[in-house]
Amino acid sequence: MYRLYCKRQRIPVALVSGDEVKSPVDVLRGFAQDLAYDGVKLPDFAKTHDRYRAIQARVEEQARKDARGKAADLAGKTAVKTAEAATG
Repeated sequence: MYRLYCKRQRIPVALVSGDEVKSPVDVLRGFAQDLAYDGVKLPDFAKTHDRYRAIQARVEEQARKDARGKAADLAGKTAVKTAEAATG
């Protein structure tokens, strides 16, 4: 109803739902999308958000690579210890 009231008054409005866990960045992106529907352009925000997501994707990929490397290193050390114990 609040959104409808604002629309009738020609007031740009952006709402966020608390139904699911969202990051602050996701909340801001939702605001930007809602405001875009009302014709409010936020080009600097869109560019910054896209850069942030690209950096986030690179960080997550590096973390996955590091985790795989650590798992492989741990498996290698375990194999060496097992072999040492077996050969006594």
